[in-house]
Amino acid sequence: YCRRKGIRGMTPLSTIFDVAVFEAKVLVRSWFFRIFSLVALGILILLNVGMYATRFSPWMFSAIPANIPYMNILLLNIAQAVVGVFLASDFLKHDRKLDTTDVVYMRSMTNFEYVVGKTMGVLAVFFGLTAVVLGVSLVFNIFFARVPIVWEAYLLYPLMITLPTLLYIIGLSFLLMVIINNQAVTIILLL
Repeated sequence: YCRRKGIRGMTPLSTIFDVAVFEAKVLVRSWFFRIFSLVALGILILLNVGMYATRFSPWMFSAIPANIPYMNILLLNIAQAVVGVFLASDFLKHDRKLDTTDVVYMRSMTNFEYVVGKTMGVLAVFFGLTAVVLGVSLVFNIFFARVPIVWEAYLLYPLMITLPTLLYIIGLSFLLMVIINNQAVTIILLL
């Protein structure tokens, strides 16, 4: 982008975007995230089948129309918070190599750009998983539940539930990892 526009050096936003894209690609390619995503989707689909596709679904699951995406986002949010603890502490652990080159560890960007880019990459991947879960919720809402679709819930729940939880848990993980400087202790405290 910078070469095409004739800009010398990279702007902070392009640096953040590049770091976020790289982090998202690395995260999607990791087996830990793939297995977590498949297990979370499998459990949520089985729960939805049990609650909405059977004739014996309790009234509380269909009394409030926005309950379908709420339940799915809430359950996914708990799992994402736990996985977020591992990912956030792991990313700082890998960035701080415990060898003699720690003193000369350099990047062509500021620490703020790097941390914000990493956080944006993690958030983008988790929001992609949230979108898939909301798609599953929409399928069950259309075909199996006997309640109307509340479109506002599908738009607002990720912003009101998922985003604050992920920002809080990732930020707290970063803070404790910097203060304690031990991944195992940080994970035990956060869990």
